[in-house]
Amino acid sequence: MSFKRSAIFLWLMAALALTPAALYAYLGQFVRIMGDDYCHAALGQKLGAWGGLLDRYNNWSGAYSSYFLSNALAPLDALPSMMMPPLLIILWLIGLFWLLDEGLTHLKISHSRRPLALAMAALALAAAVNSFPSPHSFYHYSASIRYTLPLALLTIYLAMALWLAGRWKRGRLPYLGLIAGGLLCFVAAGASEMFLVFQLTFLTLCLLACL
Repeated sequence: MSFKRSAIFLWLMAALALTPAALYAYLGQFVRIMGDDYCHAALGQKLGAWGGLLDRYNNWSGAYSSYFLSNALAPLDALPSMMMPPLLIILWLIGLFWLLDEGLTHLKISHSRRPLALAMAALALAAAVNSFPSPHSFYHYSASIRYTLPLALLTIYLAMALWLAGRWKRGRLPYLGLIAGGLLCFVAAGASEMFLVFQLTFLTLCLLACL
């Protein structure tokens, strides 16, 4: 009975830790397009997702993923700007929870692992969003696609790497998981040139640490 009460208490604490992330997601409904968002929306509606991507890639920037996404969502007008904050919260929370859950599993921590991982993920997410030098990094539609979305994808493919490592240790290596991880890195790298540099440096250091 005491174990059951302890588990309930930990899940309640995890739900409480989610409060800041839920607040950040809720505030997204008040976001509106501004600045460069109008240019991307007009280009996407005129040329479509692929045509707008080629135009920007050939004439302005190599950030293929962010331009493709913004152009593909352009027909929805202002709705994507309100959808992006909760979408970022959900993706980043999934990545952090998966990463921490896999990390605790590798550390052989089994008691109350999942509520602990969820609480840690929620607090880490709230700290990360709160540490942005400007709210534009999270609430400005174009900036969030270029600079914040790839951070969420980063946590997801790091979690996937730990998951694959666990399968490999047990003599199984899902090749589809490896392909999916590589595609995820490719998509994240196309968010912005700055993130591409960060990803390349970070993953190279991770590779050296593994060796």
